[in-house]
Amino acid sequence: MFRTLFDEAENGYDLLDFNTGEIVDCNQSFADLVGRPISELIGQSHTIVHPPAHLRDNVAESFVQVSNSPDGTLVVTQFVTPEGVVRDVEIRAQQICIDGRQLIFGSIQDITQRKIQDDILQRLSQAVEQSPVAHILADTLGNIEQVNPKFTQMTGYTFDEVKGQQLDFIGSSSETSTGCTFDRQVILSDTEWRCELASKRKDGTTFWENISVSPVRDDQGTIKHYLVIREDITKHKRDAEKMELLTHYDDLTGLPNLTLAKIHLHHLMVNVQQHNNMLAVLLVDLDHFRKFNELYGYEFGDGLLQRISQDLQSCV
Repeated sequence: MFRTLFDEAENGYDLLDFNTGEIVDCNQSFADLVGRPISELIGQSHTIVHPPAHLRDNVAESFVQVSNSPDGTLVVTQFVTPEGVVRDVEIRAQQICIDGRQLIFGSIQDITQRKIQDDILQRLSQAVEQSPVAHILADTLGNIEQVNPKFTQMTGYTFDEVKGQQLDFIGSSSETSTGCTFDRQVILSDTEWRCELASKRKDGTTFWENISVSPVRDDQGTIKHYLVIREDITKHKRDAEKMELLTHYDDLTGLPNLTLAKIHLHHLMVNVQQHNNMLAVLLVDLDHFRKFNELYGYEFGDGLLQRISQDLQSCV
């Protein structure tokens, strides 16, 4: 029975002589892992599957650990096939005695794919940790489970302060640029949700942010988490407002420029035509202003324009 279990096991099994490291026995799964036939392995040193010196040293240390641990030891190492294919393996080794001979029984599992996945997850984790935008992971009820450092930098809240809180824990002002509302029942859906709104930091200051909420599904398509990405766009909003001012308003007086005046006039004309209303347009001109500048200087002239614009605005 033991022989059958040994030979047909999915995991690789091998028996090593404790004193010499010679391979006494192994199954086909072990032979497949190392890329050699069983007949070629029996009687060989275990180093045949660990060509690089640092791997041989790693396994040699495990011999000492096995002898000092009655429950055995776990070794993570690599096998290298004759073709140079490297496989990451996990060996659970234990010292046993058969017919008075001290042996090491090894149960070997190929963890190459697991290592690849672990490496991918580690890189993703590092990317999130170093991301220039805030990342939040929440459960299906909207309770915060994890945040990255950028979240703390952006909002002022530490992870301990928001752990277990609802996604709308950070108070949002009523000001939005898209008419959306950061409402838990709305965002916790089966589709991606996006919004641009003003939120409040821990110190009470307001900042603009782009928020996206996406469901995270398992292999069966069931929603297990929600990923929230929050990007501070305050500077972008301010730059856009400045550009709007430069495009449509006079830099000196703050009054609408000719471009904006034409836009307003067009809208008013459309309204007049649609509702049969009347429209009056007043044109104000400053005569001989150029001579005034030449006589008193441009700085004084600019001040006069600003004063006149203030008087005009107070009359409207």
